[in-house]
Amino acid sequence: MILNRIYLISLLILLISFGLYGQDCDFCKTYFDTLLIIQNKPKISRLDLQKSWQIASKLYNYRYVDYPEEINGVAYDTHSLSRTYSDICIYSGSQAGVYYYLKYMRLTNGSAEEERAIDFERIFVLYPEIVLKQIGNNEELLDDIVFGFISNRRFGPKNPYENSDYTAETYIENGPKPILTTANCKTIFFETNPSLRTKYNEFKYQIDFIINHSITGLKEEK
Repeated sequence: MILNRIYLISLLILLISFGLYGQDCDFCKTYFDTLLIIQNKPKISRLDLQKSWQIASKLYNYRYVDYPEEINGVAYDTHSLSRTYSDICIYSGSQAGVYYYLKYMRLTNGSAEEERAIDFERIFVLYPEIVLKQIGNNEELLDDIVFGFISNRRFGPKNPYENSDYTAETYIENGPKPILTTANCKTIFFETNPSLRTKYNEFKYQIDFIINHSITGLKEEK
C-alpha cells in the first residue's frame, strides 16, 4: 500500500512537471514581454535590473528561453532569453549589470545554450577587469569567455553581428571572411581588450587561459 502511494505521488509529480514544461505558458510570454519593454527603455535603473533578474530566473526555471512570434502565419523564435537579459545588463551602463549577468551565468551553469557564453563575452569586453575580479580562476566561466571570444571576434575586434540574436545557430551566406587565427589570436584579444595590456601581471593566469584555450579551440575547428 505504501509503495503504491509512493508510486502514485511520483507519477503525479511527473505529470505536473510535464504539464508545466510541456504546455504553452501564457504568463511566461507576459513575463518575457516585460523584459522586452525594459530592454527598450532609454534608461535602465538598478530596480529594472533587479526586476529583470527575477523574471529571467523564473523564465529559465520554466525553460521558457525563447520568445515565439507568428510572422506571416509562421511561428518563429525571435528573441532568446540570454540575449534579451544580457542586453538589459549591458544597457544599464553600470557595474551592477556585470553582477546581475553573473547571477544568470551561475543559474544556467551546465546549459548547452551557446548564446549565454556569447553574451558573457560581450559584457567581459565592456568590463574586463571587473569580470575577471569577480570570477577569479573559475575555469568554467573562463571557458565561457573563450567560446564567446571565438564566436564574437571571428571577424576581428569589431563584431559585425554584435546586435544579432541566435548568431551561433544562424548560417550567414556571403558574410565577411573570418580573420581570427591561431597566429593572431593574442593580438586580436588585446585589440579587443586594450585595458588588459597594462593589467597583464595582475590577471596573468586568466588572460593566458583565455588566449591559450582560444588557440586550442581554433586548432580543433580545423
